[in-house]
Amino acid sequence: MAISWSEHTPAGAGDKNWTCIKVSDTNDVIANVYGGRLYSTHDGGANWVERQPAGAADKNWIPNNISGNGLVLTSCIYNGRMYLSSNSGADWAEVQPNGAADFSYRVIGIDSDGSNLLVTQMNKRVYTSANTGTNWTERQPAGAADKPWWAAASDADGSHLVVGANTGRLWLSTNSGANWSELTPEGAADKAWTGAALSDDGSVIMVGSGTRLWLSTNTGTSWTEQRPVGDTNKNWQAVGVSGDGNYLIAGDYAGRLWVSKDQGANWGEERPGGNANFTWYSVDVNQDGTMYVAVAFGGRLYVGTEAASASLALTGTVTTAVESDIVNGGETIVLTLSGDTWVASGATFDGQRQNIIDGLTSAQSETTGWNAEVRDKMAVTEVVRTSDTVVTITLAAQAGYSITANETITATIPATALTGAAQLVASPTFTITNESATTSIKDMIGMGFIPFPR
Repeated sequence: MAISWSEHTPAGAGDKNWTCIKVSDTNDVIANVYGGRLYSTHDGGANWVERQPAGAADKNWIPNNISGNGLVLTSCIYNGRMYLSSNSGADWAEVQPNGAADFSYRVIGIDSDGSNLLVTQMNKRVYTSANTGTNWTERQPAGAADKPWWAAASDADGSHLVVGANTGRLWLSTNSGANWSELTPEGAADKAWTGAALSDDGSVIMVGSGTRLWLSTNTGTSWTEQRPVGDTNKNWQAVGVSGDGNYLIAGDYAGRLWVSKDQGANWGEERPGGNANFTWYSVDVNQDGTMYVAVAFGGRLYVGTEAASASLALTGTVTTAVESDIVNGGETIVLTLSGDTWVASGATFDGQRQNIIDGLTSAQSETTGWNAEVRDKMAVTEVVRTSDTVVTITLAAQAGYSITANETITATIPATALTGAAQLVASPTFTITNESATTSIKDMIGMGFIPFPR
């Protein structure tokens, strides 16, 4: 299914200098404006709330992040302080990775519950906290030296960390920052590392430089260059990886926005703001690839949603029916949707009941079997929409039903009966057992096939 994008205006209509946006596993979002304010939403973007960690004033907010559970929010002012909320943004406190002083904070990494934090400073140092910002430890991936730490990311438990310098090297820790090893997607040389993102388990890593985009699916052991726009240099500053590692989003600084739904095998361009280039400054994607977020510097804020793959489950008494059950009637077929809904009740759904009936098809197609004696004689009143996701079919008696072998019935529901864009085939199929081919032990004794015991 296609991603459905919508523009959101927490800071009011018009272009803004959006610098960072992040989405939690629970679809909570935090976003901020350079020279403006900080905002969050906890209902998927339906309502936004301005947050004021540093008071009711415009600030040069650059990095932010939100824990996987949506409870811990954090953001930093460039040439200013770092702030944290542990109750979804209701209250804030200043945290001090390296003292009560202003710093040029660049990137924040955070784990699933907000206990483990990672923060980098431009032309300064890297710090981690294991207790939601109460205490901090300086980390030295490149030794005791100041670096322009422009890229950073954390996995879901804070064990896997990636940091990169612009311009400099790229580093990985698999033990929460205690030890580091250099990553070399583009060889052992200084590069302009500007973006990094990790899956929940740290196995999938995507990094962007001032020229190319790289992906590893084995915790940095090997790398594959990603070329959403072909073999050309782009500044991939804005990158995001879903928690499960399957969904990727990357924004070309002063270019286009791209999404992969198969771990980089294929990429498709997304145009939330139309067919134009934008300064994509920050992007992200939630745990299962059903929500994407993106902001442009000097542009707008966009939220994209995509429903989970739809499925249709078949249950009911018909799943254990034998031939005489169909003759007598009263058996039920229950069709339950996941990730989709039936069209609206009333005239809209009533107009689809015959289409639902027509989709109940036997593979055997006997002369007096299901297709002729049940499906083709079924009344639309037997099909009832019991909720947005459930339809119950109660079969009337069909005296003419007679089969010589078991029948297997498949339920195929056309797209016209669903709000989604594709037809669905119910799982499982069901089988009606032919009773004429099933002779009881009593009958066999009576017919002399089995001697009566004496």
